[in-house]
Amino acid sequence: MGGSGSSGGVPSFGSGGPRGDDPCDLRFRAPLFGPVPAVARNLSIGDLLHIVLLTQDQTASVAAVTQDTGEIAGTIVGVGQVGDLVNCLENNQYTGEVVEIVGGAITILIERS
Repeated sequence: MGGSGSSGGVPSFGSGGPRGDDPCDLRFRAPLFGPVPAVARNLSIGDLLHIVLLTQDQTASVAAVTQDTGEIAGTIVGVGQVGDLVNCLENNQYTGEVVEIVGGAITILIERS
């Protein structure tokens, strides 16, 4: 499955953002909003999720989907970098590594692939 888990220097919620001059070189932690129970119960620390832009009518949202089945695990909201992420998803790919699972709450580390 995924990587080696979190390490020192991992940004907390709402911190992080561009690393250097590239506004799309994002790296930040975010909670999964509305995790889908049937998908979330199969996630483990270190699993990697694709971060994708979902559009419906004129509304855009960011979702974390499983790499193997493409199922939506949850969405990304409520962190300052979501606007930047939406703008950057058009030309960049991002992954979210599961770094924490506490009960039904899942935290992922989002960064450019």
